[in-house]
Amino acid sequence: MLVIFDCDGVLIDSEVIFCAVDSEALARLGHAMTPSEFARRFCGTPHHVAWSTLSAELGFAIPDQLIEEVRAECARRFETELKGYVTDQWQSWLGYAYTDARITSNTSTTIVAGNRVQLVPFHQFSWWNKYQIDPTWAVSFGVLYFSDSFASSDDSVRLPGYVRFDGGVFAKIDEHWKAQLNIENIFNKGYWASADGNNNISPGQPRTIRLKATATF
Repeated sequence: MLVIFDCDGVLIDSEVIFCAVDSEALARLGHAMTPSEFARRFCGTPHHVAWSTLSAELGFAIPDQLIEEVRAECARRFETELKGYVTDQWQSWLGYAYTDARITSNTSTTIVAGNRVQLVPFHQFSWWNKYQIDPTWAVSFGVLYFSDSFASSDDSVRLPGYVRFDGGVFAKIDEHWKAQLNIENIFNKGYWASADGNNNISPGQPRTIRLKATATF
């Protein structure tokens, strides 16, 4: 059996952690930006590029010490992943993250030091499995868990935690063609997935089915 420890964020959404830390750092500079807003603007952008952009917008150089503190805090927040083969056909991924993201200084009368950062749950857990039936067909099944979080950093509206089950079917048709069918939220469970403040809360997607075919030549 081969077991690999990997902390690359494949199963746990590390962007949530990084954006929460960046949001807290901006608050220390007197510039309010929620983690979700930071994610919308800079998701997938290299960290140094994001902060260079913010420096230009704010009109002053971001202290090097602050950048180092941001990097250290990102490294401190716990995230781990375990993946390997249970049998030759059965591959399994197990992921967990614990994040205690807090506001570090008062930014308003309601967003005060010690409050939890918007949309950051204490616990994220995922378990994903893929089984290769034969050289052509494979199936997958996974579960995601997010503990409760808050719709904004004033910690007045709580979003309940949820569990979601996903699955998929994969086919290697020939050397050129592959197809896959993905089902998200198999049991069509209602849950609150995100929020842009206390009065703008978005539900998670209902059962969603996606079919994709891929050709290589």
